[in-house]
Amino acid sequence: MPRYCRIVSWPLAILLILSPMLVNAALADGLAATVKSVTGVVQVIHEGDSVRERVSAHDELVAGDTVEVTRNSTLQVELSNGSMIRFGPSTRVTIGSVDVRRTDLTTWYGSVLSAINRSEDEDYGYRVSTPTATASVRGTIFQVEVAEADGASTIQVLNGEVVTTSPAAPGEVVVTDGMQCSVLPGVAPTAPIAMTAAELGALEILAEPFMEIGAAGLGTGAGVGAGAGGVVAGSSSWWIWAVVGVVVAGGVTGGVILAGGDGDDGGEDDLPTPPPPPGY
Repeated sequence: MPRYCRIVSWPLAILLILSPMLVNAALADGLAATVKSVTGVVQVIHEGDSVRERVSAHDELVAGDTVEVTRNSTLQVELSNGSMIRFGPSTRVTIGSVDVRRTDLTTWYGSVLSAINRSEDEDYGYRVSTPTATASVRGTIFQVEVAEADGASTIQVLNGEVVTTSPAAPGEVVVTDGMQCSVLPGVAPTAPIAMTAAELGALEILAEPFMEIGAAGLGTGAGVGAGAGGVVAGSSSWWIWAVVGVVVAGGVTGGVILAGGDGDDGGEDDLPTPPPPPGY
């Protein structure tokens, strides 16, 4: 076999071997919510398991996990785009999905405060569902409270907009800055009303650590997600694509520089040097 064939093949072989691992790692990046802080006792039940495990800072929560925050405890997690979520005391939440394109949470009871960065990706969505309601947003700070007894839900919006619907009735209600609405079992969401000064003050105190996220997300599109098939800005998967680029570049360079080898002896087996790739 001519020498240039042997030389050109190794970078491409490496790329073929590494590609599945690199692509899978890139796709997996951002498929978890990272625990930033825990106060008290928080436990997680993984999908398909019945064992409760203690949650600690730096743990990762993935789709299918059910989180239980005990009395007098709280949990704060960060999504891949910098959005923050606070689970209040006596709260039970199941993670439906958590990735660079969509985050879905089901709150069975308790309270969930969300500070969600606005994404320029029109397909990106963040949704909190309860037994009686669904709240969908793209960039805002809001809280969902769910009664354990009957699933009655209250949606309070500090800033931004939250589209609220009920599986039991058609139509939707848009809740905006300083407003709230309620969703009782079997009925449509109520018309939004203004929060009282006490309710607004309490929500502002809870959301104070996240106000910068809300302002940036609503005003400038911070934490922007890429379009379909892209990589989220700020995602740690950049190194994966850098490795792919190096391997590809190595393959191209090896093919161009080493194709001729040193076998230019005029033998019958000598082949002409292949042309460089288009655009080289």
